[in-house]
Amino acid sequence: MITIDNSVELMIKTYLKLPSRISGEKRLSRSKYEEKTKYFADLLDTIEEVAPDKLIGVELGDIEWYHELRNKLYHDGMGITVEKEKVQGYAELAKILFFNLFNHNVEDFIEVPYSLVGELIHLFSLLEQEVARVNTDREGRYIPFRSIIKLTEKGVLTKDFEKKFNLVRMFKNEVVHGQISPSPDELNQHIAVLNELLSFIRRI
Repeated sequence: MITIDNSVELMIKTYLKLPSRISGEKRLSRSKYEEKTKYFADLLDTIEEVAPDKLIGVELGDIEWYHELRNKLYHDGMGITVEKEKVQGYAELAKILFFNLFNHNVEDFIEVPYSLVGELIHLFSLLEQEVARVNTDREGRYIPFRSIIKLTEKGVLTKDFEKKFNLVRMFKNEVVHGQISPSPDELNQHIAVLNELLSFIRRI
């Protein structure tokens, strides 16, 4: 968990230091960079401000939650362990963020074990990206469930799609935040729903 959290911090800092001709974003001045990357919360705010499109499919709130969990482990952690599902969830978020920022798969460099939790988060991220693709007239910060509501009101998506999206989103959030410990069957059921929703929206 600590290693994953450190890698997330490093990849965001690395992206923010890239020359503008590489990242396509306005580069921060040295003093601004030092100011905005001193604390993790400020770092997340900065990447959201500088490169919001790179965060489609990545929940910064989830990353912040995992970071706080990591801090508890690091500072209070004598004998404390973390559930495997939480490690798998954070690892998948880190993989998605790495690809979004640098356009390379982590699997190109290291072997990453498969997990059902990782598959759930990966497919949900793909679904959020598809929703962003379809909702071309979005304004401001991209918020997936608002886009779903808008697309449903326009008749682009069905009420059934909206209902299933909200149910699987709730399940995913409960898994990520450790509120439930789902069985493999439960994970597979929601993965099947995500594949169904992806199949539908990719035809639009």
